[in-house]
Parts: sequence; structure tokens; C-alpha cells
Amino acid sequence: SWLGKIQGALPPMGSTDSARDQSMFAIERAACGFGLDYKHWPAGVGVLLAGEETAEGAAAPLPRILTLGSDTERLKREGQKLEARFGRDAGNGWVYNHALGKLRLYQELLLR
Repeated sequence: SWLGKIQGALPPMGSTDSARDQSMFAIERAACGFGLDYKHWPAGVGVLLAGEETAEGAAAPLPRILTLGSDTERLKREGQKLEARFGRDAGNGWVYNHALGKLRLYQELLLR
């Protein structure tokens, strides 16, 4: 699958094995439907998840799946809107930006 190929096809992102693993883990979680969420945002809110808090007892919207064809720039804008509404990513990109950047690089590699 493309998830297995992405890590080996690109130069490492991050200066440590832990940083590289964290980027890949985020991509894998999003590809499985768990989205890109942040511990300081409300439960169920995140990139590829809901953009609003779900009222208690109400059904949350179904998550969207990260795919090889996902529009990473649109997803980054979605994340920026969530940061503006629910709080900044204090990890400087670890919530969604690093993972989406790695996917974008892989998409560009495939188009060459």
C-alpha cells in the first residue's frame, strides 16, 4: 500500500527517529479514519474530523479518510481554521502540518 511506500520514498522528516515515527503515525491514523486531532481541542474535533463540538448525546459526523489523493493544502487550511477557533498547535506543526507536508512531498514525487 502507499502507506508502506511513503516512508522509504522520501528523505527523513525530522532530525530524530522519534520525529519521523510521529509523522508516519499521524499519516497512518488519518488514513484509518482517526483524523488529526489535538489534545487541547474538544473531543471529536480535528482535521478530517468534525469542525465543531458535538452536543452531548448527538451523533458525531463520520470522519473522512486521508488518501493518496487528498488535497493537503485544503486540509492544512482546515487545520488553520481549527487552530483559530480552538487554540494554536503548541507543538509547531505536529498536530497536522508535518504529516500533511510529508504526504504532499510524496504526492509531488509520484507526479514527476
